Amino acid sequence: MSNKTTIYIDDTSIRLLVTNGIIPKTWASVSLEQGLIEGLIVNDTAKVGDVLAQLVKKNKLPSRNISLGISAVNCLTRQLTMPAMPKNMLAEAVIHEAKRLLPIPLEELYLSWQIVPSAAGKTAVVLVALRRASIDPLLQAFKLAKLKVQNLTIKPLAMARLIKEKNALMVDVQSSEFDVVIISDDIPQPIRSVSFPSAELNWQEKSKIIIDEIDRTIKFYNTNNPGKPLDPSIVMYTGGELVEQSKLCSQLSEQFGFKIQPLLVTETQDTDFQPDYYAVNLGLAVKPQTSISEINRLNLLPEMYRPNQIKWSRALAIPGIAIFAGAIVVLAFMVNGASLNIISTRNQLNAANQTLQEKQIEKQKLNKDIKDLQAKLTALTTSQNGYKIFVDTLTKQAELTNQDLQAIFTNLPKTVIFSKLSIDNRTLEVDGNTLDETAVLDYAKVLEKTGYFTQTVVSDIKLKDDTTHASVITLYK
Repeated sequence: MSNKTTIYIDDTSIRLLVTNGIIPKTWASVSLEQGLIEGLIVNDTAKVGDVLAQLVKKNKLPSRNISLGISAVNCLTRQLTMPAMPKNMLAEAVIHEAKRLLPIPLEELYLSWQIVPSAAGKTAVVLVALRRASIDPLLQAFKLAKLKVQNLTIKPLAMARLIKEKNALMVDVQSSEFDVVIISDDIPQPIRSVSFPSAELNWQEKSKIIIDEIDRTIKFYNTNNPGKPLDPSIVMYTGGELVEQSKLCSQLSEQFGFKIQPLLVTETQDTDFQPDYYAVNLGLAVKPQTSISEINRLNLLPEMYRPNQIKWSRALAIPGIAIFAGAIVVLAFMVNGASLNIISTRNQLNAANQTLQEKQIEKQKLNKDIKDLQAKLTALTTSQNGYKIFVDTLTKQAELTNQDLQAIFTNLPKTVIFSKLSIDNRTLEVDGNTLDETAVLDYAKVLEKTGYFTQTVVSDIKLKDDTTHASVITLYK
């Protein structure tokens, strides 16, 4: 088995690991100067390229076929559910939905997506969007270092490969960020990647942020999957710096009821090797454990940066064609020599046969053209009907959403200050601040009486400061 070179990059470090299978062979890391990379945006491409080149040179590693993992901070992931449609319409539909749902113009993003299992009559895809402002300078740094990246993925997807269960929850904490991932039927979605507001936070301050985000992610998942809420018997895997925080792990188990288990990925006799520190690299090195979902295999490297690969079938075809052509030439000479004695007596017959064959070929070509045109017409008619159904469905959904928004903002009390609105499939989540807790409850009742929502739930209301309450109202369609 050949060695595999993996590199993981975030705002604070570059981690390099060479494995044979999942056995670590060479590993090294280098801390980055503060501000060199911020929010996965490279501020000094030449300097990052030099750091990469020195790291690879020092460890005497090959410069090709590198698997690259990056922090998911400032990356966007969404699961899209759309009406069933022909495959030739999928790309247009995904781009349409991405333009509608993502908060960033598509011109500033690289989009990748993968079809995942869905209910009958539906098409579901997991969409991953990477900022061009992050990816272009980063890959330019690799080019300056003369390193060739073969594939690219984000940290949560790489680490999800290390989990064998079809259903699990994973929390990975690094010095400047953390990830919360729910894996349901092998699909890692939702994915939350959050930066800590300051590098100076202590673990007590970090713990509150982490717990709140886990709670928010679980509620989001359960709200969008009312028929299949998160099973409390699943395992919560911990990674990174969280593994050493036994007090926080106990608190997580007590609050959420999950069994807590470190994401142990390998065993080694080398005491210097820290599996949790290189967990992303190990995830890049192994093949996904499951076969149902292809999302963990998704290569996010933009097409323009992918190395050109020669297909062996084409390479082998060239000498094959040459041999075949040579054989044809030899055969032609043999036939020509054998035909010299009879060619004069067969000229008229050959001319007649040639004319007949030309007429037959012309007729066959016309019949084929007619069939091809009929097939194209049928396909166009089918696509047109499917697209019309899809557009009608989107139009109806837009009308219902406008109706819901009008109800929300028309009935909003003057004592409630609107702060955020989240819409996902059949739920809406209204965040706001108020001095009067009763106003929030009355507002929820008014919304339910509009008849637009099957149920309104005040899913969260807490005291934000001495006088102000922060509230969250969840509306079910």
